[in-house]
Amino acid sequence: MTPTTLPTGFAETAVVSGLTGPTAMEFSPDGRLFALEQAGNVKLVRGDGTTWTALQLSTDASGERGLLGIAFDPNYAANHYVYVYYTSTVSGPVSWASGVHNQISRFTVNDSNLQQPTFTNEAPILDLNSLSATNHNGGAIHFGTDGMLYAAVGDNVQTYVQGGGTYRVSQTLSNLLGKQLRIDVSKFNQGVATRDDTTVGHLIPSDNPFVGTAAGINQLIYALGLRNPFTFAVQPGSGVQYINDVGEVTWEEIDRGVAGANYGWSGGSTDGFGQAPPGPGTYQDPVLAYNHTGGPAGGGIAIVGGAFYNPASPQFPGVYAGKYFYGDLGGNWIRVFDPAHPSSTANPDTSQAFATGTAGSPRDIKVDAAGSLYYLAGDGGVIRKISYSPSPGDAGFERPSAGPAGADGSYIYRPTGSAWTFAGDAGVTANGSGFTRGNPAAPQGAQVAFLQGDSGSTITQTVSGWTAGDYQLTFLAAQRANWQASAQDFDVLIDGVLVATIQPTDATYRAYSTSSFTVAAGSHTIAFRGRNSRGGDNTAFLDDIQLRLA
Repeated sequence: MTPTTLPTGFAETAVVSGLTGPTAMEFSPDGRLFALEQAGNVKLVRGDGTTWTALQLSTDASGERGLLGIAFDPNYAANHYVYVYYTSTVSGPVSWASGVHNQISRFTVNDSNLQQPTFTNEAPILDLNSLSATNHNGGAIHFGTDGMLYAAVGDNVQTYVQGGGTYRVSQTLSNLLGKQLRIDVSKFNQGVATRDDTTVGHLIPSDNPFVGTAAGINQLIYALGLRNPFTFAVQPGSGVQYINDVGEVTWEEIDRGVAGANYGWSGGSTDGFGQAPPGPGTYQDPVLAYNHTGGPAGGGIAIVGGAFYNPASPQFPGVYAGKYFYGDLGGNWIRVFDPAHPSSTANPDTSQAFATGTAGSPRDIKVDAAGSLYYLAGDGGVIRKISYSPSPGDAGFERPSAGPAGADGSYIYRPTGSAWTFAGDAGVTANGSGFTRGNPAAPQGAQVAFLQGDSGSTITQTVSGWTAGDYQLTFLAAQRANWQASAQDFDVLIDGVLVATIQPTDATYRAYSTSSFTVAAGSHTIAFRGRNSRGGDNTAFLDDIQLRLA
């Protein structure tokens, strides 16, 4: 796996590979990860990297059609309902959905075996308008904090005529394409509403913005003027929604979901800022737009993913709290946007870089309850996880310099000028010194730390930026090979609490780790402390000290 370039302290690990044509992913309320494949499969991604097919749908997967969206019911623990958005090849029971069309259906999940769930008992809820083109389907569905199901629908490149002009159907209230919809599925689940129910107060919430203005099922419209909103996200707590609308020639947009908004797309080059729409609703500029060429992002072709960083247990540094992460299908990057600093016509992209060189063709982004960020990519059908651990400074003990390697004097007791503080018989030494001449070269750089004697000898560092969670400390250690009377032991402590006692096996550098320990957010002190003074030149060497999530 080619490493992704990430900020200091972040690391990427593989979750799964081999998904075929992946389109989206979602965490169930109990923390399991499900991935969608365009051809109709819903797959549980297990912790060991294997998958289980929970559903196989018959769908039209040509072009951008197929299985596109998934949402778990807010009351999933009680009802086990899940909803999917997919392209059906069977005409719906209504006039607007003849032939191939997208639809939203409810399934009931059989969770008798949590590692082998099955989606059963399909119950169609809503049929969208008949399709002509194979692209611009949208497809994301999520529940808002108001309990309503929101759906992002593409314009399918369909047009209509108004006042002598031809526009995309995104600008008309006469169909559901190119819109964000707001649906009350609870009424369907209670048996009050039926499939494609046009009664206000059933599937159609009575407070939808175009109730009484639009007709029939089109009163589900919550916002309009969208081109191809393939993904969107809902911020936990606030309920703020950001819609990622894939642009035409120049701009990719992030739009804030607002009741009655019109985002301006009507065809041609009407994406980006300042696009007065010909249709109804209140025009709203994007909160961010990036150019297909140049700009801070360096270009892109289609905005994807999108997740607010507000997990139940934050893991990333506090500066990321409430920020919005998004990616690009062709840019192979993930950027982060601060909602407190929206963009403008003069400064359309106020985002900052986060990850570059990601797995190719990113499709979706999610944040789990433990605060890790996941992204789904088409190349290789992979999901990767990005986690954060604080990192001690000068983990390889290269500062200060102990002198030229190979010189007998190339060691220093109690040096200053390092991120570490040394006390007693502790310090740094270089390759080939009188201390290390019988040992292999330092695993990292040209220097290692040494520790002799009892508890009066310590190597310590206070590290900031920890988030609350479970961690382990890993490091390389060896015994001194020459003039060693007996083995040197040492303790490892976090904030004065013992987490490991280590006696390196021999003069070869080997990997060691502490037991898992739990810390609160803030700053914490790492300490290595001598454990005995059995005489002679007993010495243990340390190198490459790292922190990682347990």
